[in-house]
This record gives sequence, structure tokens and C-alpha cells, in this order.
Amino acid sequence: MSSSLLEKSYANMDYNPGNLSQRDLVIYYINEERKKAGLSSLRDTTDLNRVALLKAEDMVKNNYFLHTSPTYRHSF
Repeated sequence: MSSSLLEKSYANMDYNPGNLSQRDLVIYYINEERKKAGLSSLRDTTDLNRVALLKAEDMVKNNYFLHTSPTYRHSF
């Protein structure tokens, strides 16, 4: 299945915490901040999910909580 079929737009999402998954809430809040900064909204895609999972796994494996990885030396 292509990532375009899995995309969800959060730009016009109705905020109702009871109806959103934890991942959806994170993307919602990130997009609220991006909107304040004049940036476009993130879209929930297969690529976004893959990179987020890789980053989380690296953080657990290397016991850190930063944007900069001790392994890769830059943000994902």
C-alpha cells in the first residue's frame, strides 16, 4: 500500500482527546505549534511513522532524551 493511501491530514482535525490516539494527539499538538510559527502541517505517513520509531528505538537503546543522537550526531 502506498504511503499516500495512509496519509491523514491533521490541519482541520476536530480536537477531542477521547477520540484521538496518542500518536494523533502528538501530531495534533506539533501542528498547533507549527501553525503558530507559520509552518505547514505534518501529515501522518508511513515515512513519518518509520522515522519516529527509529528515533524512539535509538533513544531507548542509547539511553538519551535529546534531539541530537549520540550515535548519529544529528536530528533524524
